[in-house]
Amino acid sequence: MSARRRARSVAFVALAVAAGCAPRGQIVFDPAAATVGAREQVFVSTARAPVAGPELYGHDRKAPPDFAIFDVAVPPRRDAGTVTFPDPRHPDPETQFLVTSARRFAGEPEFRAAMNAALAADPSGEAEAMVFVHGFNVNFAEGVLRHAQIQHDYDRHDVAVLFSWPSAAKTWRYFDDRESALFARRALEETIASVASSDARQFNLVAHSMGAFLLMDTFSTMMRLGYDEAERKINAIFLLAPDIDLDVFKEEARPILERGVPIVVFASKHDEALRISAWLRGEHDRLGSLRDESELGGLPVTIYDITEVEAGDPLDHFAAATSPALLALFRNLRHSDDFWEYTPPPGARTVGYVIRPTPGAAEIALDEDQTAPPRLPRAANPATPRIDRAEPAR
Repeated sequence: MSARRRARSVAFVALAVAAGCAPRGQIVFDPAAATVGAREQVFVSTARAPVAGPELYGHDRKAPPDFAIFDVAVPPRRDAGTVTFPDPRHPDPETQFLVTSARRFAGEPEFRAAMNAALAADPSGEAEAMVFVHGFNVNFAEGVLRHAQIQHDYDRHDVAVLFSWPSAAKTWRYFDDRESALFARRALEETIASVASSDARQFNLVAHSMGAFLLMDTFSTMMRLGYDEAERKINAIFLLAPDIDLDVFKEEARPILERGVPIVVFASKHDEALRISAWLRGEHDRLGSLRDESELGGLPVTIYDITEVEAGDPLDHFAAATSPALLALFRNLRHSDDFWEYTPPPGARTVGYVIRPTPGAAEIALDEDQTAPPRLPRAANPATPRIDRAEPAR
């Protein structure tokens, strides 16, 4: 075995050990769980091929995408940020995420019609949607259940849409997953176009890890091609621990930013998964482990440095969904347009903030081009972090 192959093997073993030996997610049906847990509805578009059995969709690739809907019961006895996958032998609606119903749609028109019905039924009247693209080493069930957890813990009321690309869900198949992500670009494009043509007033695009690589590649192409409806309705792109090369990101971000779409990045210098990803490529950083915002060359994106916030996962790779402190902050800021809808002014540079686990009021200091930085209401949770303007790197 060559030295390079041995090095790769060591890296993948390190990833597997750090991730632990927790059981993998499964779809377990229990209609009675609807009377116990909180209901979260997840619309799904997937480039995975269907399989027989409870998995429903595997890791083989499929085009065009399939469409479905899942009702998930979020158990009452759990900590925020956690997903307890079900035991098919002993399902427990008090502690495990269980699916109460599921339905495949005949095609995109039926999928969009069902989204429109859900948007019309939203008691808040906000008529918003959120498309989430999962990351590396995720099977179909894990994507569905994690999206339900995110919607519930963020206290979001938008229509939840999961795009599930055909990850092999194996640590050692990192590079296979990258090829599968590239394969899924057309299916994600169709999914975003479907959401944009629905009755949603606006929508957010959210992606984690390798899913951010897929999302940026896809949406950059859509902006170059002139998807006006998507541009008009999108609120912002949120990249959580993005596994993207910095030069690639800068190239893909430009056509998006030129169309006025804000990009928000959550990064941590302690992200072990991205450290290994960068090492495999002979790099120092990936976008999600950025050490110095000046490396973006003044590109007008917003960076939230969450290094100081304790993550809820062993790799520090998904703090935005697993950290109780960050979840409390996001719930507190849910109705703040200043946080979720901030658009850098023309000619702005990179805007950096540091989120610190400090008790007290959450404060956002916007770019100096803005006046009267808003003070947000004090959080009910005293552990809610503080947001400070990052000092320029020296």
